[in-house]
Amino acid sequence: MRRRTVPRLLSAPLAFCLRWLCPPQVDVKSFPDALINPLAANSEGMYIVVGGSSGNIYLWEVWSVGRGRLFRNIVFPTIIDAIALNPGDNVFFASGRDGKI
Repeated sequence: MRRRTVPRLLSAPLAFCLRWLCPPQVDVKSFPDALINPLAANSEGMYIVVGGSSGNIYLWEVWSVGRGRLFRNIVFPTIIDAIALNPGDNVFFASGRDGKI
């Protein structure tokens, strides 16, 4: 069996080389231009809650990678620093730079 070699590209990172070898991918979901800071997922892996530097909280329903959808977008007046999910209930908590939960 012949081994395939990856060409060196001026000390480029390995991820770049692997991406170069892979066929083009289609983006399934993407976020706005805001920086995404905290991220939390429920224990079943059906929901992901992320906080953005713009003050938005995004709740994604991820029951299928190809069919995931933005379930809710909640706007806060400040940058979101932390997000936690209550494992027993359908409740999440978020805290911002203003000190409020």
